[in-house]
Amino acid sequence: MNSLYSSAPKKALIAAGVAAMLLSACANYKGIGSDAHQNTSADYATSTSLPGQSGNWPAETWPTAIGGAPLQQLVDEALANNPSMQIAAARVGSARAMIEGAKAESKPIVGASFSDTYERFTENGLIPPPYAGQYYQDG
Repeated sequence: MNSLYSSAPKKALIAAGVAAMLLSACANYKGIGSDAHQNTSADYATSTSLPGQSGNWPAETWPTAIGGAPLQQLVDEALANNPSMQIAAARVGSARAMIEGAKAESKPIVGASFSDTYERFTENGLIPPPYAGQYYQDG
């Protein structure tokens, strides 16, 4: 089998292609994750308390103290699936993703490709001898 290129440059080209593929497989997933959590009254605790109360205000059981179990149930239902807070958190996450995307445009891009063709050159075409009518690998 005849070849247009010697084997040493092919091996170097293949090695460079393999190295580029291995380097492109390296990905850093640091910092990817959710930082969402539901706040409790302890997150907002201050040293201020109302007269006649001990500790921080408001206590988590304030609806029960004011309106009993029905009010506590309504507050729990409102806090369970608060869509406005979920939408706000999603918008913040979307904004962060846009910022990261904008930063990505300023970073270098590395790409590589490799193509290899084994074909027979016709003896009736534009290819002159000694290539006409022979099989060659073009990589």
